[in-house]
Amino acid sequence: MNAITIISDYGEVNIDVIRDFENSKQVEFPKKYVDLISKYNGLSFIESWFNYINYDGEIDEASFSFLAYGNPIGSSSIESSQDFDIYSYNKIINFGTVGNGDYISFDYRSDLFSKDPQIVMLLHDKYVEDEDGNLKMKIIKIADNFNNFLDMLHS
Repeated sequence: MNAITIISDYGEVNIDVIRDFENSKQVEFPKKYVDLISKYNGLSFIESWFNYINYDGEIDEASFSFLAYGNPIGSSSIESSQDFDIYSYNKIINFGTVGNGDYISFDYRSDLFSKDPQIVMLLHDKYVEDEDGNLKMKIIKIADNFNNFLDMLHS
């Protein structure tokens, strides 16, 4: 992981809160994510930018921020950012957002028991049809896992 320069956070979060959330979603988060967020809930940092291939196949850039556990003033909570409405997917767990409102998420769909799922972006304003003809948020793969995602971050 590249070094990060912390701007702000909401302090420590009890690891039991993170584990309870994992259990409610029947997933296990990557160790590095749990270690980082348990120390720096809702972390904001300078090296928050990453490059990715957008839905048009072009290189794009976005700035990322972590969702926080609980309801700290001034932050979006992870608990309220799980859009399991008709446009979302089961087993995709949002853990961050980008400036335009898209989500950064752990994607457990291909391996429900993974401890190191792919990182994807859910586009809140672009939709595709699923196999049943229902509209779902478009997904863009960002990284193979959380460690690779952290390595992509820059200022």
